[in-house]
Amino acid sequence: MSAGEPQQNPFQSPLSVGGPAAGEGYAGGPDSPGALPLGRTIEMLRATRPWVSVIAFCMAFFTVLLALFSLALVVAPQFAPTDGDAPALVLAAAYLVLTLLYVFPTVFLFRYAGRIKAFVGSGSIHDLDDALQAQKSFWKFIGICVLLYIGLMAVGLLMALVFGALAAL
Repeated sequence: MSAGEPQQNPFQSPLSVGGPAAGEGYAGGPDSPGALPLGRTIEMLRATRPWVSVIAFCMAFFTVLLALFSLALVVAPQFAPTDGDAPALVLAAAYLVLTLLYVFPTVFLFRYAGRIKAFVGSGSIHDLDDALQAQKSFWKFIGICVLLYIGLMAVGLLMALVFGALAAL
């Protein structure tokens, strides 16, 4: 071996040997121990981002519609599908709560799409971590909402059974 030639490490990970293939980035840089090629990950997230954005825009649109509908019920309760002003205000409050519930997952999806864009541009493992963190926040919120919904439905069913049994007496 000549003095100017770099020595090969026989214990080096095969994934970090050589440079990235065309279009591939490396997590942590190509010379870091255990560097992983991210080309497929980048491509999969690049293909996912437009769909995340479509869903986020649709959710934002429906959030605005819910907000406008709840405002319309407050301003013009005569158009509510209920009798009188008080039920219209209750319905408006319910729609306002739904509006607030829609805001959070919408923001999480927009944040996820933005962080995918940052990751695709940089190929940085830090940006990938940020994107996955935003995705986790979305699914955590949705999971909590689903569990709350199931719990409320169980309580409603139990109340219906109890009141039905009491009415039968």
